[in-house]
Amino acid sequence: MKDEQLYEELTALAEKLNLTVVKGKGDFTGGYCRVVEDRRIVLNSHNLLPTQLRVFAKNLLQFDLSNIYLLPAVREYLDEVAEEMEQETAVENQEEQVEKD
Repeated sequence: MKDEQLYEELTALAEKLNLTVVKGKGDFTGGYCRVVEDRRIVLNSHNLLPTQLRVFAKNLLQFDLSNIYLLPAVREYLDEVAEEMEQETAVENQEEQVEKD
């Protein structure tokens, strides 16, 4: 699946979760936030699309997606990102343990 198609699918998923997707420019990575009653995922439009997709996916993974139908390619992408997040956490935990020792 092309990045543009994946972005559209992730946007549709965000809508199913009642999330507003906002693109902005600035010195920030992006992520999930809440403004009063509005839940948002903010993406930095200065980032390349693959980076925006990773931020988007990482934040969507905070929600229960088990009862939502996703195209296999979208589910696979989310699974890849989840695995990367687990690996990053494992590395961070190892680094913290080394610092403690």
